[in-house]
Amino acid sequence: MTDPTPSLEPRIGSDCRMLLEFLRDAVLFIDAENGRFVMANQAAEQLYGYTAAQLLALGLQDIVVSDQRDVGRFISPTRRGEISDEGMMFHAVHRRSDGSILDVDVNARLATLDGREVVVAIVRDMTDRLRMKRELEQAYAEVTQILDTAADGMRIVDRDFTILRVNRTFSELAGVDRDSAVGMKCYDVFAGDQCYADECPLVRVLAGEPEVVCETEKYRADGSHVTCLLNAQPYIVDGEIMGVIEDFRDITERKRAEEATAYLATHDTLTGLPNRALLLDRLQATLAWAEREPMSAVLLFCDIDDFKEINDRVGHAAGDEALRVVARAFESAVRKMDTVARFGGDEFVVLVVSVVGDIAAETIAAKIVEAVAGAPVLEDVGVALSTSVGVAVHRRGETAEELLERADTAMYVAKRDGGGRYYRAE
Repeated sequence: MTDPTPSLEPRIGSDCRMLLEFLRDAVLFIDAENGRFVMANQAAEQLYGYTAAQLLALGLQDIVVSDQRDVGRFISPTRRGEISDEGMMFHAVHRRSDGSILDVDVNARLATLDGREVVVAIVRDMTDRLRMKRELEQAYAEVTQILDTAADGMRIVDRDFTILRVNRTFSELAGVDRDSAVGMKCYDVFAGDQCYADECPLVRVLAGEPEVVCETEKYRADGSHVTCLLNAQPYIVDGEIMGVIEDFRDITERKRAEEATAYLATHDTLTGLPNRALLLDRLQATLAWAEREPMSAVLLFCDIDDFKEINDRVGHAAGDEALRVVARAFESAVRKMDTVARFGGDEFVVLVVSVVGDIAAETIAAKIVEAVAGAPVLEDVGVALSTSVGVAVHRRGETAEELLERADTAMYVAKRDGGGRYYRAE
């Protein structure tokens, strides 16, 4: 080891020395020409694990990690012109006496002391802070990876309804760029009708509800909508509610399947009309209403004349087409508020509400008979369509079963009289 560079210690006043020892950061005085230490404070001794005498026998080359790219700037800083009296800051990696590694920030400035150019370097140990930073970055990356692999769309919204964070699935679900979504208001990204109502899940959570789970319709950036199962919970930091965490599960296809299942359970697959179950449900509700209000309910029981002959002559495919055409004819003869149902086979039932007087009921029956007779279907094979209709006006206190039976009996009277006509039950 070469002879140590003369120390500046005797030339530093007691006041200056006291100030140096007061600093918590390590302070190194370094010969600007050869990089040897000429003075150090106690914080430097503690940081590097050397005594003052040991430090004065060393230089930068002894503490700077050898594979560091910027070693040269400290060894001969004045010749390179990198450190001046204006100072500079940089990060470095140093080695302690026991070989352990230090991450440090260095604030270095060129000065002249007793006619000698020295670099005054204030060195702050950043090892723990950088380790914590790396751990936080790793934790953030892990959380981000977890969020981005989640099947549900997720976003965090603050108390001012500003989006703080979204995951990849949310970006895809909402049809927005995740970076552009951050900073926007939640009601401007993936909005829904609940955003502007008292039942807004975010408002409810911020008001103190621990969790809100509900179905909600949301609109994507392209204007299309999706049905989501939303789970909203408070976003809590240090015991304080800072916002809301929202989890969106796309249930659009599930809802469509449920709606399709419900539709099939209440509608005839061939004609698309309500089936017997839905008709009976509506009939029960209508009669309960008729018992309370001064209005009438009329039931028309309809049967296609000679339907078996149609099937036998032109086949079941043509018979199915006849049922579809007759269904449309029935619908064209009544109001949209009335119910036309396929009761079974070639039997149809029409439920008309708020009809007052026998003449109106018979008028509707006549329109139905006329509509079916005018249907052009099957003319090319020489088969004409007609229907027999039984008309029954609800009597106060009469049950649904009784009303259906009277209408059915009246229909058979119309069919006995030749079909293609209606008959009103007594």
